[in-house]
Amino acid sequence: MQRTSTPTSYIVMFGTVMVGLFAYLTFRIMGDNPMWIDTYIREVLVRPDSSSIYTFFRYFTKSGSAIGVVILLVLSVLFFYMRDKDFKAMILLPIAVLMTHFLNDGVKALTQRDRPAINPIIDAVGYSFPSGHAMISMVAYGLAAYLIVCKLRSDVAKCIVTCVAIVFIFLNGLSRIILSAHYPTDVIAGYIFGGCILYGCIYVYNTLGNREGMRG
Repeated sequence: MQRTSTPTSYIVMFGTVMVGLFAYLTFRIMGDNPMWIDTYIREVLVRPDSSSIYTFFRYFTKSGSAIGVVILLVLSVLFFYMRDKDFKAMILLPIAVLMTHFLNDGVKALTQRDRPAINPIIDAVGYSFPSGHAMISMVAYGLAAYLIVCKLRSDVAKCIVTCVAIVFIFLNGLSRIILSAHYPTDVIAGYIFGGCILYGCIYVYNTLGNREGMRG
């Protein structure tokens, strides 16, 4: 009798691949080995600070900075409270973002990769790997979107929320490359690490929900 793969096994395989890729990038960065993808993509995307594209992303990148994330958290928590007083979501989202911030700082302290350029105006100070904007955007916007979609009935509304979250996550990472605040591999690693945290948070939320359902 042949065994069939379950969704859980695919998730474990995907997670293993992502962790392996992140580990590979980390070791390459710590070994101070230049990666062709950084040079190639930066030549295509980096723009002078006088261009209109640079100006747009200089302002857009604030949505992944402290001020933008705090606004997202406040609006999301208010939504969760007014919708159905979902205290699990109200607590989980801020904790997830805060945890992601500290983990990002920890990995940066470990790798100590210098940035392409230092510019405090665009929140580009400290070490570079992995991108905090990419990592935190993945968790903050991704988890907020998931929790909100779980409470919506309209398929159109669910699609809009999901698409908006994807756009914000993608453009936040792209902005860090265009503004020369990060190398492309910093952003890729931020997405991978943030994605793993995002999945873990979704699993915790659903697990807590199932336990409460069983008790009820």
